[in-house]
Amino acid sequence: TAKLRPLDYRELIIKFAYSRGIFCILFVQVGLFTVALAAVYWMVVRMTTQLVSPPKLRFFRMWRLIFPPALGGFFMGLLPIAVMTIALTMLMRGHLASSLDIVGGGSGDDSNEEVIWSVFKSVISHYVDSKIEPDDVQSTAQGRTGLGFLAIAIACIYEGSKMFIPKIASSRREQEDATKGGVEENDDDDNNSNGPTNKVLTWWKRSNMIYTSIAMGLFLVLIVEWSYWRLFGNYIWEAIIFLKILSHFIGTVVDGQLGEALLSAPLMTAMGLVEGLVTLSANDFVDFLLSYIVGFGFIILDRMYIGPLQGDLLSWVGNKMNSVAVRGRSWFSINILGKDESSDNTASSIGVWNGSPDSRTSPRATAGAANGSDQLADNSKTVEPIIESYGGYCCDTLSLFFAPYIILLLIMFRDETEMPALYGIKEQDMEYYIIFALLIIPFQIATDVFLHGCLELFHGWRLYDYLVYARHRFLQRESRWKGLDNSLDE
Repeated sequence: TAKLRPLDYRELIIKFAYSRGIFCILFVQVGLFTVALAAVYWMVVRMTTQLVSPPKLRFFRMWRLIFPPALGGFFMGLLPIAVMTIALTMLMRGHLASSLDIVGGGSGDDSNEEVIWSVFKSVISHYVDSKIEPDDVQSTAQGRTGLGFLAIAIACIYEGSKMFIPKIASSRREQEDATKGGVEENDDDDNNSNGPTNKVLTWWKRSNMIYTSIAMGLFLVLIVEWSYWRLFGNYIWEAIIFLKILSHFIGTVVDGQLGEALLSAPLMTAMGLVEGLVTLSANDFVDFLLSYIVGFGFIILDRMYIGPLQGDLLSWVGNKMNSVAVRGRSWFSINILGKDESSDNTASSIGVWNGSPDSRTSPRATAGAANGSDQLADNSKTVEPIIESYGGYCCDTLSLFFAPYIILLLIMFRDETEMPALYGIKEQDMEYYIIFALLIIPFQIATDVFLHGCLELFHGWRLYDYLVYARHRFLQRESRWKGLDNSLDE
C-alpha cells in the first residue's frame, strides 16, 4: 500500500513545486538577507573603528562609481563572445530558437534531422570513414561544437593578449630617444644592439600570457571534473571554502608568472567563474542557495582580513625562513667547516669596498637609505593595498555578471556539455538557477558598497576618494583604450 504525506516547504522548494513568482520572492529575500547582514557588519565596524574622523557611508555615490562602469565593461566584453556563440550555434544547428527554450517543453525529443543542419549532416566524421553512420551523427555534431568553442577560446586568449599588452614599447622608446642627443642615441643603439628588440619583448610577454592562460584553463577543467564526483554535493560547503583559499595561492603563482596584477585579472576572473559554476553540483536547490550564503560569508572574511593581511603574513614567514637559513648556514660554517665569520661580520658592519673610493658605504649612509626606503614603502602602501583589494573585487564582480551567461550556455548546449545531467538538474529546472543569478546581482552590489565602507573604517583606506580620482583620470585619458596612453603610472 502507498502512503501519501504532505511535503514541507523545503521539499517543495527542492521539487520546484512553486510558481516562478514565489521563487522570485524567495530570491529577493535571500538578497535582502545578505544586504542586511552586510549593513549590520558595517555598523559594528563603525562603532569599533579607531579612526578619529571616520568617513561617511556614501551609498548611492559609491553605487554610481562601481556599478555603471562594471556593467558597461561586462557588455563590451560579452558582445563579441555572444556574437561568436550565436554564429557557432547557427553554423552547427541551422537555427537558434529551439536552443533558447529556457522555460521548457522544447525539442528535447527531436530527431537528428531536425537538430543537425543538413550542411554538416552529409560530412563524414573522420577521413578514413567511407560512409556516414546515422548513429554517430549526433555525437559528431556535439564534438564539432566543442571544437568550435575551443577555437573561440583560443581566439579570445590571443586577442586578449594583444589588448592587455599593446605594442607601445617601441613608440615610448622613440619618444625618450628623441629628447636625447644624436651621439647618445648612437651609443644607446650600439649598447643595445645585442639585446632583444622591443618587438621581441612584446611577443615574449604576449606568449607568456597565452601560455599561462591555457595552463590555467586546463587547471580549471580539473576542478570541474572534480565537481562530477558523486559525493561532491555532500561536501559542497567545504569545497567552496577550499576553492576560495586555493584561489589565493593560485593568484600568487599567476602573479609571479605574469609579473603584473593587470595581466592576472582575467585569469582570476575565470577562477571565480568556475568557483560559482561548481556550486551547481549541490545535492538540491536549497543547498545551492545555502552555498551562496556560505560563499558570501567567506567573501567578508576574504576582503576584510585575509586579502589585506596576506602580504604581511607572507613577508613575515619569508623573513623568518630567511633568518633560520642564515643561522643554519652560520652554524654549519663554524661547527662543520671550522670557518670563523667574525672578520666577515666586521667587514660587513664597517662597509664593503670593491676598490674605488665611492664604493665604500658607511653604516650611517646605510641606515639613511633604509629609512628612506621605509618612507617610500609607507607612502606607496597608502595606495597599493587599495589597488590590490579593488582589483580582486573587480574580478569577483565580473564573475558575478558572467554567471547568468554561463548558465545560459549550459541550457543551450545541454546535450553537448552534459553538465546539468551530471549535476542531476532537470532541463525545466535550469531556469530557476538563471533567474537567481540575475536577481542576486543588484543585492550583491549593495553588499559590496557596505563592504567598501567597512574597508575604509577598518584599514583607514580612502577608497571612495581614490575611485573618484581614478574616474577623473579615466575621463581625461589620452586614448580610448587606457593601455595605449604614454603615461600609465601617476
